[in-house]
Amino acid sequence: MGEENQNNPNGGNSNIVLYPTITIFDKILSFLEVKGFASQLEKKVKGRANVGFVDSAFEAMMKAVGWQSSQAWCAYYVKLVLIQLFSFDREWLSKNIGGSSLQNLINVQNLNKKGDKRYIAFTSGKLQVGDIFCAKRIKGGHTGIIVQILDEKTNYCETIEGNTDSTKTGEGDKVKKLKRYLTVGKKSGSMTIVGFFRRNFTEQEMSIIRYDETKQTYVFDTIT
Repeated sequence: MGEENQNNPNGGNSNIVLYPTITIFDKILSFLEVKGFASQLEKKVKGRANVGFVDSAFEAMMKAVGWQSSQAWCAYYVKLVLIQLFSFDREWLSKNIGGSSLQNLINVQNLNKKGDKRYIAFTSGKLQVGDIFCAKRIKGGHTGIIVQILDEKTNYCETIEGNTDSTKTGEGDKVKKLKRYLTVGKKSGSMTIVGFFRRNFTEQEMSIIRYDETKQTYVFDTIT
C-alpha cells in the first residue's frame, strides 16, 4: 500500500499516491541493464545525426514506438522504457506519448484537466525515482528518467537519458547516466527544467503490482 502524498502536485487529491520507491522502482537499474537500454550508441555517419543505432535490436524497438531515422530520440527512449517497464500501460503510452518532450508534458497536463490521471504532470513537490523530467533548449526540448535522488533538498538527481553525452546536451549520441539539479525554472546545463510527469498508481494498483522476473516487466496480479 502506498503512502498518501500530503504535498502532492495535483491540488491535494487524496487519490494520488506517493508510491514507495523501493516497491515500484527497485528494479529500474537492473531492468535497464538486462534490457540493454543503459548503454546504447548511435551509428557514426559523417555529417549526419540520429541516423540509427549500433544495436539493431534496440533500433527496431525504437522504431516500434514511433522513432524514425534523423529524429531526435530522447523522448522516444523514455517512451520505450515506460512501455517495457509498465506493459499494462502500452496502449495509453502509445496514444499519448510521442517524440517531443515538451509536447508530452502538455499532453499529460491536458489529460489531467480532463480527468485522466493515470500519469500526472507537476512542477513542484517531492521528486521520486521514476519521475520523467522535461526541459526546454534553444532549439527544442529534452527529457529523461530519474533513477536516483542524491539530495532531496536541492533536487540533485541521477538520471538516465537518451540522445545525450557527458556534456549533458540534448543532441548527443548515446544513452548515459548523468547527474543534474532538477528544479523547475532553473538551468541544468544548457537547458531549463519546465516540469515533470509520473505514473500515478492508485492504492488498489499498489496492492496488486509486482515485478515479473520472467517477462521483465511490472504486472498487476489478478484479483480473485
